[in-house]
Amino acid sequence: MNLSASSTWHRKILENINGNRRRNKMIFEKFLKGETFPVTFGEDLNTVISKLEYPQVYLISKEDESYGVYSQGIEYLFDMNELCLIQFEIDRLKQVYINKNKITENTNYDEFKGYLKQIKVEYEEEEYIDNQKILLIKNNITVYFDGVSNKFITAMRTRTW
Repeated sequence: MNLSASSTWHRKILENINGNRRRNKMIFEKFLKGETFPVTFGEDLNTVISKLEYPQVYLISKEDESYGVYSQGIEYLFDMNELCLIQFEIDRLKQVYINKNKITENTNYDEFKGYLKQIKVEYEEEEYIDNQKILLIKNNITVYFDGVSNKFITAMRTRTW
C-alpha cells in the first residue's frame, strides 16, 4: 500500500469512528428520553439490521430464534426473531453524551442523575440489587451502576408485552 492510499484509508477509519461517536451522542440521549429510535420493538431481525450501520449478527439459539446484534457499540437482542432488548454498555461504547456531558465508565450515580435532570428525564431510585444500584426511567429503561464504586455500567430497555 502506498503512502497516499494508507493515509486515505486511515482518514476514512477516523471519519467512521468520529461519525459513530456523533450519532451515539444523539442516540443515547434520545434513548433515555424515549424518543424516536431507528428501530422498534417487535421488528424482526432482517428489518432491524437493514436500519443499522455495520451490524454484526450472532446466533444465540437457533430453536428459539434468538440473536444478538451489535452496531456502533449498541447491543440489540432478539427472541423468537423479534427485537426485545436494546442495551448501551459503557465498556463497549467507551463514551456517550447527555446534553453535551460526556458519560464514561467514570461517571458516577449522582452525576448521571444531574444530567437526567438537565434534560428533564424523570426517574425513580431503586435500592441495590445484585450489587448494583439502579435508576428506573419512564419508557421501561433501567440504568445500572456498580454497587461499590457507584460508576455507570449500562442502560437498557426491554420490550413490554
